[in-house]
Amino acid sequence: MKRFVEELLKGKIKELYRIELQSVPVVVPEEETFGDLSTTVAFQLAKVLRTDPRKIASELAEKLNEDEQENFRSITATGGYINFIYSTKYLQRLAGRIVDDIESFARSELGRGEKVQIEFVSANPTGPLNIVSARASAVGSTLVNLLKNAGFDARSEYYINDSGGQIEKLALSFEVRYRSLQGEELPMPEDGYFGEYLVDYARELLGDSNKPQKIDLEFLRHYIVNRIIEDQKKDLESFRTNFDSFVRESEIRKSGRVEQILEKFSSIGATYTKDGALWFRASNYYKGAEDSVLVKSDGEWTYYLVDIAYHIDKFERGFSRVWDIWGPDHHGHIPRMMAALNALGYEGRFYVILLQQVNILEGKERLAMSKRAGRIVTMRELIQAVGVDVARFFFLLRRIESHLDFDLELA
Repeated sequence: MKRFVEELLKGKIKELYRIELQSVPVVVPEEETFGDLSTTVAFQLAKVLRTDPRKIASELAEKLNEDEQENFRSITATGGYINFIYSTKYLQRLAGRIVDDIESFARSELGRGEKVQIEFVSANPTGPLNIVSARASAVGSTLVNLLKNAGFDARSEYYINDSGGQIEKLALSFEVRYRSLQGEELPMPEDGYFGEYLVDYARELLGDSNKPQKIDLEFLRHYIVNRIIEDQKKDLESFRTNFDSFVRESEIRKSGRVEQILEKFSSIGATYTKDGALWFRASNYYKGAEDSVLVKSDGEWTYYLVDIAYHIDKFERGFSRVWDIWGPDHHGHIPRMMAALNALGYEGRFYVILLQQVNILEGKERLAMSKRAGRIVTMRELIQAVGVDVARFFFLLRRIESHLDFDLELA
């Protein structure tokens, strides 16, 4: 419609003023009260005609109203601007065309096949996906679809944090649950996972006739992580979110990329040693970033270092730009990640979308959630309670930078 209005204005301008313009600015106003479309062409013409732009806008609006009642309910001149409001007939025709050819609606070649990636959800494999992950799922999958419709070769990815202290605590917590079913009592680890879902998985394993005779902590770790990941994937599919790829942190750790990052940083003088740890000079590469530890004094890699290697892996797979959707608790991670990628030559190719939290309401009561304590509203429960369409609609209803109160009774 913007092109239609532009050509319409060109014709009326030529008819009234004998002026042929190569282009006419037509935009969607920031304020809805100004209409559906607006143009400042009267100001452009005022310089040529040496006439008040308000007079020009009024003349053009009057002329346009003679012929365009089919497409516009009103065309008005306000302070030199010309504002257009769509007619009901036009909107009804538009809706009909969308329904008749839904597959091609809103498609464009804006992206020209550019290969881009959006990473989202990427929840830790320590329990069922919760309602926060459901919001990230709705937003991320929708953005991927929009980019595809805009001509981008857009891919979705899920990063599985299957290493580190949280996985160790998960394994120990699962061992407690499993051994208790065998009559053996073990103490729950400090900051362990108390959710009843671990009891369910323990019962499942205990009843598995194909389980090995000897079950040690390493087996339990492998079993519980993979079972949780398996169920997370099922829940995502139920929520109409299908990922093009899943990448495990453990794979990045084994790939040799971390060592390559350390060598590169060393070669450009981007690291230094302090208190026995290896630090990255993040403050040199991004405003507001603070120097951060890459390798701890005991030789252990930090999550930050592995995350840098993972993002370099993305670019080396051919993505020209990548977006990550993170929760607000990751806000402090942005400057130092920007710094690392800038230092490695990827400035301007990495973006972060911060998605605010979701609060669950039952009436006026806000439910407190904690995965470790086992108090969560899962994605599966949400789907069962309100359905996929309703849930996705509610998540997309609010701006991503706004907190969302999800009222189960209202939904």
